[in-house]
Amino acid sequence: SSLAETQNRAEGRGGNNFSGFSNPTLDKLIHQAEQELDDARRAALTAQATRMAVADLPFIPLLFTRLSWGIRHDLSMTARADGATFAALVRSAN
Repeated sequence: SSLAETQNRAEGRGGNNFSGFSNPTLDKLIHQAEQELDDARRAALTAQATRMAVADLPFIPLLFTRLSWGIRHDLSMTARADGATFAALVRSAN
């Protein structure tokens, strides 16, 4: 759930929006991006929604975290952008 998406408990939307911020146009872009199957179009919609959210400034980011992983030399893992770690992502490095 988006930090800037309008909270709507009935639909399970905006669960991470603790500020009460609401922008119906931004919500529409988020929904369009979620449903878009074309990678380039989805990326463009996401970029547009991000620009809109940053311009509206519904929250002020105070902390950016960096994630680090340690893994044995004989294993490899592709890190996910969201920081989630799943055993299924670990592969033999050989």
